[in-house]
Amino acid sequence: MTMNNTGAGEALDNSEPTVLAEFLATREDLGVVRNSATHRQMRPHTGRNYNVINYNRLRAYRVNVGVPTAMAQALADDLTTFSPNEVSVKVQRSGAAQRRSGDANLDQEIGYEMALAYDRTEEQEGTAQFSSFSSVVGSAGTACSPGFLNAMDSRLGYGNSRSTPESIPRPWNYIAHPIHKAIVAGRLVPYEAETAGGGVAYAGTATSGIRPGAGRSQLGDDIIKRGVGALGMFAGHPFKTTPYIAVDSSDDASMVLASENGIYYINEVSYKVKQKELERDGKEFLGWGAYCFGLYKLATHGVEGLFDATELTG
Repeated sequence: MTMNNTGAGEALDNSEPTVLAEFLATREDLGVVRNSATHRQMRPHTGRNYNVINYNRLRAYRVNVGVPTAMAQALADDLTTFSPNEVSVKVQRSGAAQRRSGDANLDQEIGYEMALAYDRTEEQEGTAQFSSFSSVVGSAGTACSPGFLNAMDSRLGYGNSRSTPESIPRPWNYIAHPIHKAIVAGRLVPYEAETAGGGVAYAGTATSGIRPGAGRSQLGDDIIKRGVGALGMFAGHPFKTTPYIAVDSSDDASMVLASENGIYYINEVSYKVKQKELERDGKEFLGWGAYCFGLYKLATHGVEGLFDATELTG
């Protein structure tokens, strides 16, 4: 059991001085995957799982006038099951920590940091779904590019099957690692590759350099002036990033272009915080909730992009 105290060698050893100019809590932009998903609320007393019924495709045929329709089709159903899990974070602080801390809002900051911890776990679990989409564009060791993003857009446009095409409901969202977006932005400028006396081209793809190269455009100039923030949309879809996409041991990472109908967020219990009094004015804070992410029609409603995510150095 960890009791958070102030003072030398303690967990809150930097919070004891009488006066500190400023207390900084981590501020992060979280909930990218959650805000790009279809939300469903799981009601109490409905069991362990949230179930969604999928129906197969029917087809209409041309018939001759006055001739009865001979072919009756079977409407088959399939079950997609989502199973929420509980997630929690607990912090205990002593009464002495509250009295001696230079932060008069220590309890509020503890609660805020607990909420961030919960949101980070949620975001990581959401991005872990990307590699489960059936269709993949790109490959390990391949740098992302506008061409690959267009290919993802094209494939989602017919549901990943040319023989049995399907119209995929919008909106669609690109969700990528920040490294992927930086490479795409550099290729859209595009920068001129330099072999001497200038920038080093990332993986030989001219994503960095000392000046724009051939093919300069207004978008490229906006990227130079505003950075990757100028690339808020691509192919008519929001281009979002989250740092919580896992990078594997080979420096590759998955991104996705998915319909919001292709990623489900099932909420069983919304995040809440309970407080409990401990001895000598101590307090225990317990934050928890229950949810899960899952994919719906993973063969048709999203496209994974697998690309290199080697750390950029210039």
